[in-house]
Amino acid sequence: MPVSDKDFEISHEQLIKVCKILLYKQNLLSKKNAYERGELANLINERIEKIELMTKSNLSEVNTFLHTVHSDFENFLHKHKKEHTSVNMKLLKITEDLSNAL
Repeated sequence: MPVSDKDFEISHEQLIKVCKILLYKQNLLSKKNAYERGELANLINERIEKIELMTKSNLSEVNTFLHTVHSDFENFLHKHKKEHTSVNMKLLKITEDLSNAL
């Protein structure tokens, strides 16, 4: 800094005051950044929780649907087995009657 610069003539007290102002401003910016980071972290966590709840809900719906399909399929198989047994019994009886008739 050249001696002719007007800032060169600042007194010691004024220099201390300028340093304090700069440090205060730096501290405020640091606190502001920390607050904004905290807010962003909270926002991200809230969104993650909403997505997790939505995913759990969707999985629950899919599980319910699959359970219903499985139950319907088991009922169909049970009914089909009964019909198959009934047809086999009728066929056996008809075969016996035919054997007896011959």
